[in-house]
Amino acid sequence: MCSRGPGALNFFSGSWLERYLEESLRKAQPGVAEVQRSVQVSLPTGEDFELDIVAKDRSGRLLWVEAKTGEYTGSIPKYARVRRVLDLPANRAILVLPEVSATVCESLRTQYGLWTVNLDGWTELVGSLATACATQPRF
Repeated sequence: MCSRGPGALNFFSGSWLERYLEESLRKAQPGVAEVQRSVQVSLPTGEDFELDIVAKDRSGRLLWVEAKTGEYTGSIPKYARVRRVLDLPANRAILVLPEVSATVCESLRTQYGLWTVNLDGWTELVGSLATACATQPRF
């Protein structure tokens, strides 16, 4: 019988993606120095916000990764605003939408200033992180 407990429901509603992305970053050595998941922050605006994944490269630069399964259109403007509040360059704020086409990801990237990728794009991107974060990111 399938569990309907809160932990199981959370995992199947998106926690699996966060875990996958976190583990991918941990394996992106030597470029990625530190990875944390579910980071609670208080924004200068006074609101509390949870960042799905925060990583730091060897030079101390932050990388924010947000994982979104299911409906995403209502969340993207908020993520774009948080990126600006955190003063992160667009290529250091990554939104992963696992089942969205590369064309839609490119359109969202242009419209909102978030580096948006699907799972194929994430695989390519995280592969480049192993060396790129240690010097200058190419993405």
